[in-house]
Amino acid sequence: MTRQGGPEVMEFVERPEPVSGPGQVLVEIAAAGVNFMDIGVRHGLAWTERLDPKILGVEGAGRVV
Repeated sequence: MTRQGGPEVMEFVERPEPVSGPGQVLVEIAAAGVNFMDIGVRHGLAWTERLDPKILGVEGAGRVV
């Protein structure tokens, strides 16, 4: 999302392939949830200390690669 608002502030964008650093793992996401927490973020009720753009989808399932 690039700003606060309704579903219209969400957009699909291509991102560079992530690279894990020291002490980190890389997870290949098989499923992600965009849910109640993300609604709060879009409406400015959570993650207010983080600057836009924000990546929504705080829940995910996958495998460590």
